[in-house]
Amino acid sequence: MESSSAMRAALDAAESSAQAWAVVFAKSRVVRRDVPLGFDPDQYTAADYDAVADYLAPYESKASEARLTPSGLRWRYEGDAVLFQMDRVLNAPYDDLIARVDIASAIRIMNDYIGGKSQIVSRDKQGRVLRQAERNLYLPQPNWIAFSGGAFIDVCKLEVIRYTDDSQRIAWRTVLSPNGSAVYDDGTVTFERRGDNQTRVTVRGLQQFTLPPFWAAAEPWLAPAVKDNLVEESYRRFFTSTLDNVEACYEGREFRTGREHEPADDEPLEERLKQSWTVVRNLLPDKPLETLVRRFQDRAAGEAGDLDDLGFRHFGPGGK
Repeated sequence: MESSSAMRAALDAAESSAQAWAVVFAKSRVVRRDVPLGFDPDQYTAADYDAVADYLAPYESKASEARLTPSGLRWRYEGDAVLFQMDRVLNAPYDDLIARVDIASAIRIMNDYIGGKSQIVSRDKQGRVLRQAERNLYLPQPNWIAFSGGAFIDVCKLEVIRYTDDSQRIAWRTVLSPNGSAVYDDGTVTFERRGDNQTRVTVRGLQQFTLPPFWAAAEPWLAPAVKDNLVEESYRRFFTSTLDNVEACYEGREFRTGREHEPADDEPLEERLKQSWTVVRNLLPDKPLETLVRRFQDRAAGEAGDLDDLGFRHFGPGGK
């Protein structure tokens, strides 16, 4: 029983290490996930969805007033959470952009989105999404935290979308984090007409993610400047990539993280390791150790001379 438990622990550790390696160095190998919504959207009224926009309005104002860093990110602390804003003006006519980039899918366009579920709750008379429930999964943030046990971000949200002639804005509020990875993951994305040929895309948010035990213990000991640099760099990277994704979506380029699920992904880790070993084993001789020893002996004998049937060693020309 103990050996079985130890083997299970070793396999789990191997799988976790492989997943962390993929998250940091090979995102294309991470399998995209299709999960249930995770909550009943009908337990919330239309007023609950609409209230999300009003809840976020003051945070948007604060974010827009935060100090602008050289990277174009505005951010500040809001208690233990991070409040931020980042925007970009795209060389894309507004009407063209909103035709190609669905504001209702704005969260799913974000950097490191790896899967989830969405459910439309209501539409307007033009058929556009007004209210929506959604569950989102993202790679651990920042990615390198995966090596110390950082969990995938898993959040369930209420969303409301507002339209004008010159803008579209989606606002969301987290109501549940099934794996406890987030305290806050609330925010907005706005598309705004800017002249005849450009569109401004603005992302604002209030976020607080749960740290793995190692970093939760280390955080109080981090120098403020070190912590601030880690926060700013993480948010700069994430939302620069998010705005890149919006631009790629508009241009019709691939931007999604990960790969589609394959049947082999359902096999137990033990079976996958066994198959890998079988492939390697077929490349080896029947008795690899004996074969290796024999090769060394043959090489040594060839260098030292050959033995005849009587045990005498014969050397080539010039041998002694």
